[in-house]
Amino acid sequence: MDLQPVPGGTFRSSAQTSSLAQDRNSLNGKILRMTTTGAPAPGNPFGTLVYSMGHRNPQGLAFDRNGRLWEAEFGNSSQDELNLIKPGANYGWPTCEGTCSVAGMMNPKASWPVAQASPSGIAIIRNVVYMGALRGERLWRIPINGDTESVGTSTAYYVGAYGRTVTKVPNADQLWMSTTNADNNGGGGPGSDQIFRITIS
Repeated sequence: MDLQPVPGGTFRSSAQTSSLAQDRNSLNGKILRMTTTGAPAPGNPFGTLVYSMGHRNPQGLAFDRNGRLWEAEFGNSSQDELNLIKPGANYGWPTCEGTCSVAGMMNPKASWPVAQASPSGIAIIRNVVYMGALRGERLWRIPINGDTESVGTSTAYYVGAYGRTVTKVPNADQLWMSTTNADNNGGGGPGSDQIFRITIS
């Protein structure tokens, strides 16, 4: 972590400097793509580790049946996002949060008020994105429209009951979904978290 001195003898992380998301030479606010040795992956758009830029807080990543990368993004105070990631694309932060009309910046495929989302992990099963929501306490289902780059209407499940992160069960049309009761957000005691196994029918 890059720590920078500030007046008064305290330190702040450069990760809190939102303008760096628009600086191609910084790794902050980026999705990175690398080889197993840590080198830039062949075909990266800038010849560096950077694959896409203009992100505030990427959370879940998952590939669809066509090998395309989807990303859930934690917004600041207004909108959380689901993005389709393309090499070299700029997703707008800090200029944009959610949909905007700034030239050269990519709009999300879906967005939600932060109170309904605060996303974390995502998984894709049968061409549908499943996104866990921490603050929103729910599981979002977002269908991809065939092989297009658009999504259909989002549906929420387990509203007010469960939600944190999801991951696909290997070799099965099932999800593992976890809660987040025992951390500083949930306030629950030790052992209060659960993992659920959900079958997609």
